[in-house]
Amino acid sequence: AQMEGTRQQNEKVISQLNDVLREKQSLIETQKTQHEQDVRAWEGRLQAAQQTIEKNEQEHKKEVADLQAEADANTANLQREIDSRDAKISDLQQQVEKAAADIVEL
Repeated sequence: AQMEGTRQQNEKVISQLNDVLREKQSLIETQKTQHEQDVRAWEGRLQAAQQTIEKNEQEHKKEVADLQAEADANTANLQREIDSRDAKISDLQQQVEKAAADIVEL
């Protein structure tokens, strides 16, 4: 009879331990599911951030290219203006030299 009581007590303890084990497994599954959802959410945020970075880089490259083209155009305009003024200065120098020669002849 005492052996029967011990066996029943052991079965009760085993049953309780199995209940605790099932609760722990259920909790682990819940936490695993939550973790997986968190990982997917962070992966989504990361992907969005990477897309934003790529978009910003493309916009930056375009802005740089536009500014470079504008700078090149301005440089070309300034060079034409300098060349034109140089030609005018050269023409004026020739006129002055011719006038000086004419004065000397007089």
